[in-house]
Amino acid sequence: MPENRYHGSAVFPMAWQDGLCKCFREKQLVQKAWGFTHLYDHVPQRDKAEARRCVRNYFSSGCGPYYRYHHGENMLSPKQQADIMAILAKYGSIDGIRFDHYEMGWDFD
Repeated sequence: MPENRYHGSAVFPMAWQDGLCKCFREKQLVQKAWGFTHLYDHVPQRDKAEARRCVRNYFSSGCGPYYRYHHGENMLSPKQQADIMAILAKYGSIDGIRFDHYEMGWDFD
């Protein structure tokens, strides 16, 4: 196993070095989000399909992950929220654009 590989489906013992775990993260509450109903409100009609495709491709090439985040089966981390807003900013103003739902949750990513 490569020396710089510390985790897979579990944290490997080699992650523990010099009394510290390379995979340790402080627990923190963050605001997670889901739902895209009004996400494209400020995108011009001619660009909406392209903007939606770019957001879908952010998750993967298929529609499954996109719809899991849209329906709340998965929740967006703060980084994912910022990345999606950066994508939408290419198509117009993001002022006042919000996800449908927000919830505080533990960040395990």
